Amino acid sequence: MKKTRLALLLAFGILMMLPMMTSTPSTHDMDLTPLLDNDFMGLDRGQSEVAGIQDQAEWWNSSFIYRRYLNFTEPDVSPRTNVPVHLYLTFTSGHCYRDSIRVEYYDDPGWTDLPFQTWNTTYEGNFILSTTVSFMVNVSRDSTEMNYYLYYAKEDVGSVSHPTFYPFIYRSYSFSLLNLASF
Repeated sequence: MKKTRLALLLAFGILMMLPMMTSTPSTHDMDLTPLLDNDFMGLDRGQSEVAGIQDQAEWWNSSFIYRRYLNFTEPDVSPRTNVPVHLYLTFTSGHCYRDSIRVEYYDDPGWTDLPFQTWNTTYEGNFILSTTVSFMVNVSRDSTEMNYYLYYAKEDVGSVSHPTFYPFIYRSYSFSLLNLASF
């Protein structure tokens, strides 16, 4: 009985391997053009195109060696004027010196300093590890506003304060209708 099982198992194994040993590999010609096309997977290329445009903006101040692009999209509901935005940000250790954050608006060819507040801040010595930055944005109906930038530095660049700026009061209901993409 054991010899019969062993013989059957061996015969079955040989039968399974026979096609691999006797057949010639087959090839199928395939057009690879769709694989090389950027739209092959239906990806939205809009964000990378926006980042390219924002990379072309001149640097606001060479003392600030880091910047983040901020894109706000209004989803075809209504134009937004002075809508408060509260961004929770994290930073690599030693990259964001305390009080070095600035919010800027690029209006080719110049820059506008925007009033802002930082709060909920976590420090590591003289550096910020995380914080929430609040400021106001304006976005037209059914459009993307991509001229907002956040700058910061690794060293002391002075400080700014906006003591009368309170974006939290009476307006925080409208933030949920804006979409943000940051680079």
